[in-house]
Amino acid sequence: METISLQEYAKRIGYTETKNLTLEDIQEFSEEILDRSIWDYPIEELDHVLNEVHEGCADNLVYVETDFGLRICEV
Repeated sequence: METISLQEYAKRIGYTETKNLTLEDIQEFSEEILDRSIWDYPIEELDHVLNEVHEGCADNLVYVETDFGLRICEV
Protein backbone atom coordinates (compact mmCIF):
# COMPACT_ATOMS: atom_id res chain seq x y z
CA MET A 1 0.00 0.00 0.00
CA GLU A 2 1.11 3.54 -0.61
CA THR A 3 0.96 6.58 1.66
CA ILE A 4 -0.80 9.63 0.21
CA SER A 5 -1.83 13.05 1.42
CA LEU A 6 -5.38 13.95 2.32
CA GLN A 7 -5.44 16.18 -0.78
CA GLU A 8 -4.38 13.29 -3.03
CA TYR A 9 -7.02 11.07 -1.46
CA ALA A 10 -9.70 13.67 -2.16
CA LYS A 11 -8.51 13.97 -5.75
CA ARG A 12 -8.63 10.21 -6.31
CA ILE A 13 -12.29 9.97 -5.36
CA GLY A 14 -13.25 13.15 -7.22
CA TYR A 15 -13.60 15.65 -4.37
CA THR A 16 -12.27 19.00 -5.58
CA GLU A 17 -12.66 21.29 -2.56
CA THR A 18 -9.26 21.56 -0.89
CA LYS A 19 -9.70 24.49 1.51
CA ASN A 20 -9.67 23.29 5.14
CA LEU A 21 -10.00 19.69 3.94
CA THR A 22 -10.87 16.96 6.45
CA LEU A 23 -11.38 13.23 6.14
CA GLU A 24 -14.97 13.75 7.26
CA ASP A 25 -15.53 16.13 4.30
CA ILE A 26 -14.35 13.45 1.88
CA GLN A 27 -16.53 10.79 3.50
CA GLU A 28 -19.58 13.06 3.41
CA PHE A 29 -18.96 13.83 -0.27
CA SER A 30 -18.69 10.14 -1.03
CA GLU A 31 -21.98 9.36 0.71
CA GLU A 32 -23.94 12.29 -0.74
CA ILE A 33 -22.53 12.53 -4.28
CA LEU A 34 -21.09 9.09 -5.05
CA ASP A 35 -23.80 7.27 -3.09
CA ARG A 36 -21.30 5.01 -1.37
CA SER A 37 -19.82 4.91 2.08
CA ILE A 38 -16.08 4.95 2.50
CA TRP A 39 -14.47 4.10 5.79
CA ASP A 40 -11.18 4.58 7.56
CA TYR A 41 -9.33 2.66 10.24
CA PRO A 42 -6.38 3.52 12.46
CA ILE A 43 -3.05 2.09 11.35
CA GLU A 44 -3.08 -0.26 14.34
CA GLU A 45 -6.03 -2.09 12.75
CA LEU A 46 -4.15 -3.08 9.57
CA ASP A 47 -4.23 -6.82 10.27
CA HIS A 48 -7.96 -6.67 11.01
CA VAL A 49 -8.66 -4.70 7.82
CA LEU A 50 -6.63 -7.05 5.62
CA ASN A 51 -7.90 -10.27 7.19
CA GLU A 52 -11.47 -9.48 8.18
CA VAL A 53 -12.80 -6.45 6.32
CA HIS A 54 -11.23 -6.42 2.87
CA GLU A 55 -9.66 -9.83 2.49
CA GLY A 56 -7.69 -9.94 -0.76
CA CYS A 57 -8.38 -6.29 -1.61
CA ALA A 58 -5.16 -4.59 -0.51
CA ASP A 59 -4.92 -2.92 -3.93
CA ASN A 60 -7.97 -0.83 -2.98
CA LEU A 61 -6.39 0.50 0.22
CA VAL A 62 -4.06 3.42 0.91
CA TYR A 63 -2.54 5.03 3.96
CA VAL A 64 -3.80 8.60 4.22
CA GLU A 65 -1.95 11.27 6.18
CA THR A 66 -4.47 13.18 8.31
CA ASP A 67 -4.20 15.73 11.10
CA PHE A 68 -4.74 12.92 13.60
CA GLY A 69 -2.31 10.39 12.12
CA LEU A 70 -2.20 7.78 9.39
CA ARG A 71 -5.51 6.13 8.51
CA ILE A 72 -6.19 3.11 6.32
CA CYS A 73 -8.73 4.14 3.69
CA GLU A 74 -10.32 2.58 0.64
CA VAL A 75 -10.19 4.13 -2.83
